[in-house]
Amino acid sequence: MTKKDYVRAAAIVQGIKTGTLAPLCAWQAREAFVCLFAGDNPRFDVDRFRDACGPIAAQYKPPSE
Repeated sequence: MTKKDYVRAAAIVQGIKTGTLAPLCAWQAREAFVCLFAGDNPRFDVDRFRDACGPIAAQYKPPSE
């Protein structure tokens, strides 16, 4: 994958903006992309991608285990 793919994926996550479940959906999409990209590229910057996905995904706080 290339940087262009990462940018497009972040735009998809940013597009999830409506409804009460939007933060959960955006978080799930973001984390699915993180797993995919990190597995594909050991140099993938997880924190940078999460920041690029915007604040909606950051609003969801998963329950701690």
